[in-house]
Amino acid sequence: MNILGIGPGELLLILMLALIVFGPRRLPEVGKTLGKTLREMRNMSDELTAQFRSELESATQEMNSLAEDLTTASHDAAGAVRSAANEAEGIGQQVSPDTQNVAEDPQQGSRIKAFSPLASDVSMPTPSQPTEARLTLPDRSGSTNREQEG
Repeated sequence: MNILGIGPGELLLILMLALIVFGPRRLPEVGKTLGKTLREMRNMSDELTAQFRSELESATQEMNSLAEDLTTASHDAAGAVRSAANEAEGIGQQVSPDTQNVAEDPQQGSRIKAFSPLASDVSMPTPSQPTEARLTLPDRSGSTNREQEG
């Protein structure tokens, strides 16, 4: 039997010293006080351990909840990126035939129609045309009589 690293012979020696120091009348009282003190220490230790475990479980649950939230957010972000990539790919597929037509016939892309109340027609030069642009502006009455060269 080994209690707190103290063997039976050492425990007997401590009890004999306590009997000599405290005497036979006070020894039961000291033993009772020592027992209460040890019991209180054990209860405090158990209480502290339970409180520590409770806090640890609470922190673990919170960390798990945060991990789930981050996982959900990352899946949502990945889905949004995939959706945007698919949309961009679809737009690219729509634009591809138009760019092929312009590449085959550069004159087709040389005129740009402007949708503005100030400019009814805007001409962009092509490599074969002179480098001046004409802008037809409406006058106050709404007709396009005057031209401005720039």
